[in-house]
Amino acid sequence: MSYVFIYDQTQGWLTASWWFGAALRSLRPGKDIILNIRSWDEMVEQLNALPKGSVERVEYWGHGLSSAVHCAGVPLPEDVLELVADRMTGPTALWWWRTCKTFWGEPGHDFAKKCAEALGCRVAGFTHWIWLWQSGLTATGPEETAPWPTTGGKRSWPWRENTVFCTSSGPF
Repeated sequence: MSYVFIYDQTQGWLTASWWFGAALRSLRPGKDIILNIRSWDEMVEQLNALPKGSVERVEYWGHGLSSAVHCAGVPLPEDVLELVADRMTGPTALWWWRTCKTFWGEPGHDFAKKCAEALGCRVAGFTHWIWLWQSGLTATGPEETAPWPTTGGKRSWPWRENTVFCTSSGPF
């Protein structure tokens, strides 16, 4: 099974930090794959080049806002996740949005639910602005109700709830 690290290659100095983070994480033993993408179409093409049912975990590093993630400034199209869902290992797999505020508020709850249903696995994301410290980490799965409050949207700090450091693999 593979861990896949995907990052948006179009964001200047942030791209360098996302690449560095992915490279550090890929030093762990296992089958890690790093995909640097310039569009959602590239992500679909590269993920679909992997064997079906082979991806245990995806981490997408890019920009996000409440209920949205972006690549090259373009919001995630609604059908993209369905196009790659068969690459995931199933309900125990994880897709982690390492993006700012993606699960914040009611729109974030709706986005998380749509992602989990489209992928058929657990999804994780943040309810706060993230940087080195990443606060408000939470997760949900298909047919689950989002277990986190709709509050959030603050800057991440080590003392905030559900905080991980940028190189952390999280509590998953």
